[in-house]
Amino acid sequence: MIHKESKSFADSIRQSDRIVFGRFFYPLRSTEKEFEDVMNSLKESKFPECYIQKRYNGEYIQVHKSRDKIRIYNSIGVDIAEMLPLISKEFEDVNIKEAIFEANIELWLDSVCQDNITTKKWFKDTIEESNLAVHVFDVLWVPDKEDIHNLSYKDRYKILYDLNIKQSEMSTPDFDKGHLNFAPTSFISDERDINKSLDFFFESEPKSGVVVKLATMKYHFNGVSNEMFDIRSKEAIREFDFVLQHHFWKNKTSHYDLLIDCKESELTHYVLERNPLEESEVTFTEKTLTDKSWMERGKIVESIQPNTPGNNTDNIQAWIGVIDSGKVRISESNEFVFNGSSLKGTWKSSKESENATLYILKKVELQ
Repeated sequence: MIHKESKSFADSIRQSDRIVFGRFFYPLRSTEKEFEDVMNSLKESKFPECYIQKRYNGEYIQVHKSRDKIRIYNSIGVDIAEMLPLISKEFEDVNIKEAIFEANIELWLDSVCQDNITTKKWFKDTIEESNLAVHVFDVLWVPDKEDIHNLSYKDRYKILYDLNIKQSEMSTPDFDKGHLNFAPTSFISDERDINKSLDFFFESEPKSGVVVKLATMKYHFNGVSNEMFDIRSKEAIREFDFVLQHHFWKNKTSHYDLLIDCKESELTHYVLERNPLEESEVTFTEKTLTDKSWMERGKIVESIQPNTPGNNTDNIQAWIGVIDSGKVRISESNEFVFNGSSLKGTWKSSKESENATLYILKKVELQ
């Protein structure tokens, strides 16, 4: 959930399509795709120029550097610069008067990169900078041109490259030299080089995947880019059956059951408060069902008697009816790609805090 004040500024920036220096804006996210899908797409486009970078598994940050002040916004728009004095000082020392950078902070303990959950907990509980690597991968503001988000990534990358950030290591940086790390990048202009580069990035520790960015990619503030692809591995993303049921009672109480057959001995059961065929954002709780026969129920509206599975009331009749079904891909980043008769597209699951039990499922618009 975006910080209230930052959300107001981010909404304004989205509407005006212009960055306001010092104010948080919505980060552009990559589209998660299978390796073969990306390769086929590049092949159909006759292998356009693109950049390959490592997919980082830490915390996104947005750094606004001016002559006398550093703001470091995290992914929800909170300025955490005061928590990171050493890293703030390193950004101050970068040879540019004003700039906005995007970067990812990774936590390294005993030469091992920690996962995103551990990194989040570290920020919440510890905040000791000596183990943090800051991988800088984009620049969106420079003094002479100011807002450059509408430039192609090829042009933005050249500006970033010319800043000569001290080191560019694939794994853990040499912390004696500092914490900033210019994200290693491979420029691809033809088919001959792409497989070699992809293999190199996939095999580099930590093996968290790669990001492919088309050279023509421009930045926008509407969620997800269709010119930037997140590939977790060369393995195919698994596809599962789903069923969406309307579950309602005689007293007009109702909810929607999203059942996904993605585990060997049980169903994943999302209880949605509203109908995702009519809403682009719904809240839900997550449960499990050990009886897989629920995937087959409700194809014709059927009643459920009180005090039986699916109806824990004492004396109120209930019914279920299937309103959609199909296939769904689920990624490690909690993205769902539905391909049903009516429920389609990419949806993102999130929750307001680590301990929250209520989730939000929101449809992602690709641009």
